[in-house]
Amino acid sequence: MYMNIPYLRQRAIITPKNDAVDFLNESVLALLPENEQEYLSADSIDGSDNMSDDLRGVYPIEFLNTISGGNLPCHKLILKVGVPIMLLRNIDQPNGLCNGTRAIVTALGTRIIQARVIIGKYTDKEICIPRIIFIHKSKTLPFVLR
Repeated sequence: MYMNIPYLRQRAIITPKNDAVDFLNESVLALLPENEQEYLSADSIDGSDNMSDDLRGVYPIEFLNTISGGNLPCHKLILKVGVPIMLLRNIDQPNGLCNGTRAIVTALGTRIIQARVIIGKYTDKEICIPRIIFIHKSKTLPFVLR
């Protein structure tokens, strides 16, 4: 059923909370027979200000990895070939890589994910999603997270 593209085109799961998303993602991954690939964020304090050197000693990487919410993805992403995904950012709008694009993972690289679009104008187009750098500015943190 998981490789039945017409079936997947007609379905989506909508959840109001990230906890529910995490639970559903784990459940779907457990059903797929493929080997999983784990992607971890490379969190750091942005070095564009003079305070960053002082703050690096105060806020260890392990703490930075726990920061979530807002526009930040989770520290750990686990994927398998065949899993449905949806882009949550506009990456390359002219080529169909925009917020809401749904695809099926076809290959997993070290720093890139290959997928096939399953719905919309770019249906059946092979896409590559590279590792992306996010900058997070928060009113509650004394630094900019990269």
